[in-house]
Amino acid sequence: MFENKIVTVCITTFNRKEMLNRAVESVLSQVYKHFELVIVDDCSSDGTEDYANKLVNKDKRIRYIRHDVNKGLSAARNTAIFNSKGTYFTFVDDDDSWKPNYLGEFVRLAENYDKNWCFCCGSITIDSLGQTVYANYRSLEGPLINYIRQGYTPPIASQFYFTSTLQQCGGYNEQIKNGVDHDLWLTLAFRGINIKSSDKYLSLPSEAIDVSRGKMTNSYQKRIKGIINSLSLWKPQLTAHFGEDYYRKFHDAYLLREKKKFFRLYMLKLNFIRALEIYREIDMPVKEVVKSLVIALLYRLKIPIKREKYVTRGSSLSVNVAAVTV
Repeated sequence: MFENKIVTVCITTFNRKEMLNRAVESVLSQVYKHFELVIVDDCSSDGTEDYANKLVNKDKRIRYIRHDVNKGLSAARNTAIFNSKGTYFTFVDDDDSWKPNYLGEFVRLAENYDKNWCFCCGSITIDSLGQTVYANYRSLEGPLINYIRQGYTPPIASQFYFTSTLQQCGGYNEQIKNGVDHDLWLTLAFRGINIKSSDKYLSLPSEAIDVSRGKMTNSYQKRIKGIINSLSLWKPQLTAHFGEDYYRKFHDAYLLREKKKFFRLYMLKLNFIRALEIYREIDMPVKEVVKSLVIALLYRLKIPIKREKYVTRGSSLSVNVAAVTV
């Protein structure tokens, strides 16, 4: 029965105790109550253990698992997957949250499908200028590999799976340090898994680049090096399925997307020297540079733009790869 399906909710964390409460509270506030919350602490030293143990004592649905050494995000998620008691598996990062109907909507959706399917939904964020951004995935239904081919990428805090599907594919590749979610989608796609998207906006991820809180703490060089490593690990299967030309365009598009993220970050921080260094590495139209500068000045002057913005997310690589014939 619908009411008896347990969902395993994973929160992984490492030395970010001050951020955990938002994610935890959004899980505990879910209308759908049949879940277990597994907090995986990747060897924090900031008091996360004490905080989590207090939660465990208050709510029997919460479990706390601590790594003795820091293993990284992929390993932390795998700890939850292979210790899961739920029919379904989902996760929310320690600085993100959900609407109260997140779990219920996904369980209702998944009840109509089997373990050969995975699921995603739309999200709502508030960007640095105060704009409310509604990002949707309304049109996805069918083989995941078709959407990988089109350049779709996984949404933040908006993924839902059958636990057995993840266990049978071995979970996350622990060699991958950057692009963890994308790597999982590639694994599932090449195993013939299908995807179905919800037309509802159910997740509330923190802004992708959050200057005020210093998110994206990895240095530019470390992040790009990690992405290049992931791309090299993905190359054999991407090339085998889609060809060399596709992989080359995919590789370039992925790196361009990451570099643009850092360019915008440095512009918001008014670190024009670092922004210029990145600009010299990428092909970016002048109008994008001007737009980034205007946004940075508005941000610094604390001039909000109060409006709603609707975008289609997940296809951020599509402009660069869609022209490839596969």
